[in-house]
Amino acid sequence: MTTERWLPVVGYEGLYEVSSMGRVKNTKRAPFLLSLSKDKDGYPRCTLFIGPKRKFRPVHALVLEAFVGPRPLNYQACHHDGVKANSALENLRWDTMSANQLDRIRHIGPIPKEKRLVMSGEGHHKSKLSTQDVWRIREALLFGAVGKDLAKVYDVYPSLINKIKHRQIWTNI
Repeated sequence: MTTERWLPVVGYEGLYEVSSMGRVKNTKRAPFLLSLSKDKDGYPRCTLFIGPKRKFRPVHALVLEAFVGPRPLNYQACHHDGVKANSALENLRWDTMSANQLDRIRHIGPIPKEKRLVMSGEGHHKSKLSTQDVWRIREALLFGAVGKDLAKVYDVYPSLINKIKHRQIWTNI
């Protein structure tokens, strides 16, 4: 069995410590373990304070920052076993989003087709246009409308109208 080691929480030195087993304690007063809650994705998190300022931090990130070092650019905290609640150091690593997704597939399988998000057309969260708008834009372009004028009407950039015209986007209709 691994011996539990404690290090200061990065940015909260002298206030909190995190263990190699994924536990967090307050060290300012009489040391006591912090209770953990779960974030919206089910990962354990704790609440850290500096004065009146409160910050929720995922435990797996605290462990990696203290024992491994700062998170490399564009990396994520990954769990070797796929168990969100297991924030032990030996179960964690910094890795790419791609590697994290491959882990997810290895642990629980691919996302079923019917549960995947629709990320094109009206289903895209940033879409300003509906399918009907695109039909109207294409029809107006056929009858000689100017892209700049259509862009003003639909409150989009002229380059978007040009991409619709040349079927670089909204290719499904």
